[in-house]
Amino acid sequence: MMKQTVLKIGFMLIVFCLLTGTSNAVTTSMTLHQLPMMTYGTTFYVGGSGPGNYTKIQDAIDDANNGDAVFVYDD
Repeated sequence: MMKQTVLKIGFMLIVFCLLTGTSNAVTTSMTLHQLPMMTYGTTFYVGGSGPGNYTKIQDAIDDANNGDAVFVYDD
């Protein structure tokens, strides 16, 4: 009986936090489409046949900045 009461109180607390936005844990469990708009870095491609693709991984890494991504094709 005590365990059920604790579970009910915990559930009500979670619902309250979800409705009022008073918990940081709520914001970390958002799905991708719920996240605020943010800018993304540049993606550098290594290999493949696209225009401007790098032939060496290190060259792409050297040109990348924080927030950028280096995608390596498996040729």
